Amino acid sequence: MAFLLLVLVSVLSLPQGFAGKAVAGKQVKPSASSPQQYSYATVGTVSSPTASCGNLGVNGFYGDVLVTHGKLMIGLTFVNPSSTYSVAVSKNNDYGVCDGTWKSLGSINTDGAGKGELVQKDGLSSGSYVFEFTDSAGNLAYATPSISL
Repeated sequence: MAFLLLVLVSVLSLPQGFAGKAVAGKQVKPSASSPQQYSYATVGTVSSPTASCGNLGVNGFYGDVLVTHGKLMIGLTFVNPSSTYSVAVSKNNDYGVCDGTWKSLGSINTDGAGKGELVQKDGLSSGSYVFEFTDSAGNLAYATPSISL
């Protein structure tokens, strides 16, 4: 019994690690390893491609959008291989509805494994935004929920 108590105390005295996960559309506070504050949103498939920006029925996980200090990083994973997706962003009003003005951010070309990324300066002011991904046929395939910057 004394031996088990000694082992338990020894194990509990070791440093314990903790993992954290960014929540879609939330701002994440800076940490010692990542001093910049950033906003993060998950990219998912669109189940309602004709709905307003606030109600696209985004499902699954196919990448993420990360915005930090004027830099925009978008990644897609496990989407259609060797494809091109046009990326656009729209600002939402106070009710979570697109203002109707879309800004093209360029395109993402996916490799044979269905992975692709876009990194650039965003030029976006503070507010709430939705990012959309349209395939080469012009169909809305992926989007993010509203993300606050």
